[in-house]
Amino acid sequence: MDKFYESPVENPLKLLDVLQYEFNNDWVYRGKLSRFPLQTSIERALPNAGIDLKEAVRIEREMTRLFQRLYWGDDREVVRSDTLYCLSLMQHHGAPTRLLDWTYSPFVAAYFAMESAHDHRLEYGEHESCSVWCLNQR
Repeated sequence: MDKFYESPVENPLKLLDVLQYEFNNDWVYRGKLSRFPLQTSIERALPNAGIDLKEAVRIEREMTRLFQRLYWGDDREVVRSDTLYCLSLMQHHGAPTRLLDWTYSPFVAAYFAMESAHDHRLEYGEHESCSVWCLNQR
């Protein structure tokens, strides 16, 4: 495959065919609404709050420090010693981070993409296209 590959699909069955037969185990996937670029939650949150993205590193560092200090789960020592683990747990709890979720399953990514489009239609009454991004890990 080329460095960039685009395959528009018109229905979920075509999407399943593409994902099932055109990709192998070297790939990871992310499903989302098409109109949004690939951005982390912190890249979306800071401008929405009127904060310059140049502040992202400082803000994330402070949030991480506070989370490590205040977190009292059974895995507290791992949270304190492993920054990646800490960031993933923070993201799980809704904090904006520099992490971008990917999955090994094209079907999970397709589910999240279509769920986002469905939720948008329910909320705004508008049709919204969705995308599954596929990234070769190699």
